[in-house]
Amino acid sequence: MTRFLLAAGLAAAFVSSVPAQVPIVQVYLDGELETIHRECPPTATLDTLYVVASGFITPIIDIEYRIDTFGNFGILQDFFPTGFTNEGFSGDGIRVSFGSSKDASGKLLVQRIWGAWFCASCGGSAAYIIVQPHPISGKVQGTGWPDLTKIEATGGFNNLCVVLPVESSTWGRIKALYR
Repeated sequence: MTRFLLAAGLAAAFVSSVPAQVPIVQVYLDGELETIHRECPPTATLDTLYVVASGFITPIIDIEYRIDTFGNFGILQDFFPTGFTNEGFSGDGIRVSFGSSKDASGKLLVQRIWGAWFCASCGGSAAYIIVQPHPISGKVQGTGWPDLTKIEATGGFNNLCVVLPVESSTWGRIKALYR
């Protein structure tokens, strides 16, 4: 009995130490899928945004969301990888079906959005792009495979025109803060 309780305790400790992976749908600002924050380009600059699903522990067959650019980026057209189909428009609410189950535990490119920037000057204020819930389901979510369960995800956030107050200092002043 003691061995059983010891084994059960070790198993519980191991399971509780495994970090939970939270599914997310994120807009990336570069084709390498690394940049999510940057300064706004000049007005009318044409560009491509990349929508990526990640952190899903089971394969998914579709995903639904809405992209809110708050007028900072005018969406002109949605593009999808070969074999993917869509219902709707990314700015109004979209459901992207993959045609087969896809592994989104890493970064799965769901769509590319082509459009133009409209935040020419940051002027000391921030601008955002946020992945919002789909207007019909009220959620950012994917459909798991093979059981077809809905898996909720977090909508990503992009900060453009990042304004960070910075003050000149010396290394001596910085060290003095921690003495």
